[in-house]
Amino acid sequence: MTSQIYIADGIVGNELFPTPIRNLGYSFLQIWNRAGVVVSPFVFYSMDLWIALPYCIMTFLCVIDTVAFECLLPETKGRHLVEHMPGPEKRLLKSRKFRESSKKMEGLIASATDTKPSI
Repeated sequence: MTSQIYIADGIVGNELFPTPIRNLGYSFLQIWNRAGVVVSPFVFYSMDLWIALPYCIMTFLCVIDTVAFECLLPETKGRHLVEHMPGPEKRLLKSRKFRESSKKMEGLIASATDTKPSI
């Protein structure tokens, strides 16, 4: 079962990220997969507290993963994959250079509309 989840993470990750950052997105997912591989053996030390606790923890994490996978990820069937990143005007986190240039443009537009044409 875990191999299916591992493979599905790679496939879904490739579909969700635009082409220019697809490798970066896939490596980000793999970092978290590897972190789970490192942490998971230590969960079984909780068996000292209660014999069923590690299995309860794993079940809880599987339920959270399933709910997140089914509810939060968008359906990509029949949709074209994004081939490019959004332009600077559509990005959530705009670069400082873009903010400065857009402020200059707004100032130029405002000064152009404030001046009266000479006749």
